Amino acid sequence: MNNYEFKIISKDIESANEELMKIWSSILEKTKMGWQYSPFKTDNLINVGSVSIHGFGDYNVSFVRKTKSQITSVIFTTQKESITKEQSDFFEEINKRRSIILKQEFIIALEFDIRSLFGVSYLHPYQSKNISMYCINDKQYVEIVHNAYSKEQLQEEILLIVDKIISLLSTQTNSRFEHKKTSLLKERTSITVANKFQNDLDWIDEYPIENNHFLLPEYVFEALEKIPQSKNDSILKLLRASHHYVNGLKLQNAKMPEEITITYFMSCIEVLTEIEFVMGDKCECCNQAIYSIRKRVLNLVKHHLNDVLRKIFDEYYIDRSKYLHSGVRNERYYAGISLPQISDSDKNGCKLYPLPFNINLIEWTGYIVRKVSQEVFEN
Repeated sequence: MNNYEFKIISKDIESANEELMKIWSSILEKTKMGWQYSPFKTDNLINVGSVSIHGFGDYNVSFVRKTKSQITSVIFTTQKESITKEQSDFFEEINKRRSIILKQEFIIALEFDIRSLFGVSYLHPYQSKNISMYCINDKQYVEIVHNAYSKEQLQEEILLIVDKIISLLSTQTNSRFEHKKTSLLKERTSITVANKFQNDLDWIDEYPIENNHFLLPEYVFEALEKIPQSKNDSILKLLRASHHYVNGLKLQNAKMPEEITITYFMSCIEVLTEIEFVMGDKCECCNQAIYSIRKRVLNLVKHHLNDVLRKIFDEYYIDRSKYLHSGVRNERYYAGISLPQISDSDKNGCKLYPLPFNINLIEWTGYIVRKVSQEVFEN
């Protein structure tokens, strides 16, 4: 026999991937492995690629599918005529180990650099069961407790967690968070703190600051406890929207073309409108859903801000759509004096100077994200 088969019992994607992670982690406890990862599907088989298990040979690995979200086995196949007794014993040991392996608790300290519109570089100290925030030697840390089967799994999941933390904290502070370093700790950092929360949840440009430290709302800390493993659709959409906001901040700081920066802030609002969105009417011609994305964006802006800003956002959104879908860029730039010219396409009959990037767009968009965040996390 030239293969070894691990039987898998799974009911959905999450349970299938959990079982796979137990196999990989059990192997990594004993030795190293290196992949040529090149998956492709044929009928009910997924050929994953080839793996070299240090000291125990090279194999082609495949998954046998039951449905799109379930697998029934993982097969390791050698190119040789048969696997040796040593290799068979190794796989038997892994099979036993994966049935009893448990997740380990890891304590991770994430160092961040904060670039704020307000000149503030620190968060107010905070501590709960799985989250801490504190400063040591003028460095800002967010400390989390996270469970994983192996350090390799932890390393992969930390990258996702960092992205979620940055997305959440950036929109809550209108500030750019940059991850600088990750450290594994043996025990939780002891800090003396009386948790203090932000009371004013309706600010736009007057951020609640105490002793040069950002105060955060209580619901944000509760969210930080949940988001690493959250599968909630509204939370995931909120984080995707926030990720656009973060990229807008990065580009604005990098002095990128205004069209690209504006696109990210408009896209942030667009994703927010998908939260709890129910498709309405369908087109009579093609039977596709009429999403009215622009209308949804403007309604959300008006709901949380006002009609004047709705009109400003509409101009930004129109320019964003022209740039994104047709590559249309600004044809005029204001250089200190207006030089009127007619236009056969503008509704006003004259060529208009483009609406410049307004630093307030960061604050307006951040405000809308925070109001939607409050609704999502408090429900």
